[in-house]
Amino acid sequence: MGLFGGDSDKDNNNILKGLFQPQQEQPGLKTVITIPVEKVKPRPLRFFLQIYIVGQQNQKDSQSWLPREDEEGGLQIYYKDGTGMCQIGLQPNAIQIQRHGERPSLEYMLQESVMLHGVLDELYKIAFDEVEDVEESQRLLKLDPAAIEAARKTLPARQA
Repeated sequence: MGLFGGDSDKDNNNILKGLFQPQQEQPGLKTVITIPVEKVKPRPLRFFLQIYIVGQQNQKDSQSWLPREDEEGGLQIYYKDGTGMCQIGLQPNAIQIQRHGERPSLEYMLQESVMLHGVLDELYKIAFDEVEDVEESQRLLKLDPAAIEAARKTLPARQA
């Protein structure tokens, strides 16, 4: 029997086996929202969403949310209690929002929902608000307005 309960003959050379290998499954990963889009300009849209989230990071409590860019060009948004992280992926034909965390706290779940309602409001403004100096062809986001409302219905809590 080895030090950590394994068979010492088999495990001696593999103490760190699997530690640095990519995970095949990601436990605690859940797709919260998928919004189909006709067109998206990912970098400028990510910038606008970052500005919005930075403005929201002190809602409820100081430093509640911490936004970071991910490797694929999306956003990772960490909550202060460390039980969950929300990831916004900007793909050519969809915006996908995923939750990471095996057991997010009730507080996280509530605050995530409130924050995502705000993100949906921002996406709606970016796609549909009347702006004099922006032509329709130059918008950062084109999508069906019903897609935002369908996404909103999947969220449990409403923004106050």
